[in-house]
Amino acid sequence: MYALVSVNTSLIQDLIQSSGFRTFLDQYNIVISAALSIVTLSVIVLFFMNVVKFSHNSNNDWKRKESMTGILVCLICLGCIGGIDILYGIVLGLIFGM
Repeated sequence: MYALVSVNTSLIQDLIQSSGFRTFLDQYNIVISAALSIVTLSVIVLFFMNVVKFSHNSNNDWKRKESMTGILVCLICLGCIGGIDILYGIVLGLIFGM
């Protein structure tokens, strides 16, 4: 009824060991790292802005709930971006042995 599908690991190994992928990461490593760091710092700044907005609007329930939602969204985005950063670091470690 259901067929098992196996992962083609040779495809992933061929991608990681290909010279074109290595050249791409070698040329654009600084650009990718800078873009990831700018996005990470932007989310951290937005997080602190929402925390300040939360403490400033202590009397207004609607604005306090809005800033709590902003804090939650920033934390979720920070977790996703952190995961992308970790995966990028693992890929660099596998390819370049850093």
